[in-house]
Amino acid sequence: MFDYAERRRRLSERMEAEGVDALFLGLSADLEYLTGVERGIPFFGQSSYAHGWVAGAFFRPAADPVFVLPRMVELFDLPVRPDGEIVVVNETDDGSAVFERVARGLGAAGSVAIGDRVWAETTLALARIFGTEQLRTGSSLDADGVVTWCRDKLADYKRPRAVEFVAELPRDPNGKVRKPKLREAWIAQQRG
Repeated sequence: MFDYAERRRRLSERMEAEGVDALFLGLSADLEYLTGVERGIPFFGQSSYAHGWVAGAFFRPAADPVFVLPRMVELFDLPVRPDGEIVVVNETDDGSAVFERVARGLGAAGSVAIGDRVWAETTLALARIFGTEQLRTGSSLDADGVVTWCRDKLADYKRPRAVEFVAELPRDPNGKVRKPKLREAWIAQQRG
């Protein structure tokens, strides 16, 4: 059978070499490769569990993984218990609070890597917990990459002509993006 412990040992070495203190992987092929926890095959009518965004595992160098799983995943989608600690999030739990408790329980983390197959909500929660400066993703995103992707996927009239990353979007008191303010800032930048 597969030697998951050896795979995690090699991951641990790589994390130490790259200066990564913690890694979070969602339910994915990567997690399956490292632990044997099978990922679900997407299908029409797929079940969506409460707190599904927390599903995954934290890895640290030279330590067993810590899984965070919704109760229904643990109950129905986990036929074999993997090595490591399993923290179950019940439907009535505060999923954000449980996730944060587990993440902070890892100790100080100067650098936290995130797998490419995690929910946006998971990434935002990790950014809130550790700070965006500490997060590292497996894939990089740059303006040219976005334009290239759009060129291949969208009709010409739908493609962005330029892409700019901003730290924060201007919002009104209701939380809606204030597009005129974005345009004003962009025009001012072009003139200045």
